[in-house]
Amino acid sequence: MTRQRNTELEALLTEFGFTHAQLAEEVNRVAVDEFGEPANCTDRHVRRWVSGAVRWPWPRYLRPLEHIFGRSPQQMGFVPRAGAPEPQPPAPPSAPARSAPAKEHPPVQRRTFIAASLIAALGIDRTPWRGRIGMSDVDRVQGTITRLDAHFNGLGGGALGPVAKVDLVR
Repeated sequence: MTRQRNTELEALLTEFGFTHAQLAEEVNRVAVDEFGEPANCTDRHVRRWVSGAVRWPWPRYLRPLEHIFGRSPQQMGFVPRAGAPEPQPPAPPSAPARSAPAKEHPPVQRRTFIAASLIAALGIDRTPWRGRIGMSDVDRVQGTITRLDAHFNGLGGGALGPVAKVDLVR
């Protein structure tokens, strides 16, 4: 089977002003709206559709594409698989809407989160920031560590959360 470039999809990308990455993001956004979970589409998928390497996308990609462009798979240049059931035409959208590009989220501060969680779990957050640390502070932290260690060794890490949470409240 020879690979034939999908010029119809390529023209739609140009018409709607999508890059490969933007179309992938839009497919994922529409999939979340329709199915409640993203389609996990990437720009690599879009490149493979345009190049003709994939002639008929999986339904989790195809249905959002139909919604985005307001066209049937054949009108988007896709060729049905042999023996595949004929797809049902989608309900025509009122107008193909293009949302604004997704906002970038700030990077996750994992080290800060882990440090803050550890401080809270060990009770160090109630330790004085200035001055001297008293024996009561040392005893409280040591007691928490001992209880968490005993819980972890006895039950595994799954039961650690409720214990840590109780210690935070005290």
